[in-house]
Amino acid sequence: MRSSNSKRTANEHQLSTDWQGRAYLPYIKTVTDRIGRTVERHNVRAIYKPMQQLRHQLRSVKDPRDPLTSPGLYRIPAPVG
Repeated sequence: MRSSNSKRTANEHQLSTDWQGRAYLPYIKTVTDRIGRTVERHNVRAIYKPMQQLRHQLRSVKDPRDPLTSPGLYRIPAPVG
């Protein structure tokens, strides 16, 4: 019963609070949660962002292609002088 009462108090606090600013925090399990709670006590809204998206962590499946192997126009350097 005590935990549901504290949750209600936290929700009421969020609704009645005018946030002074925002803090964008990289999400790290347990660490960011603690920092976020501390920041929110000072009327700063904590916004959690993923550190990296999955597509940034994975390598490209395509091999890099040499630009001279594709059809098109190329500039040929002319000797000066």
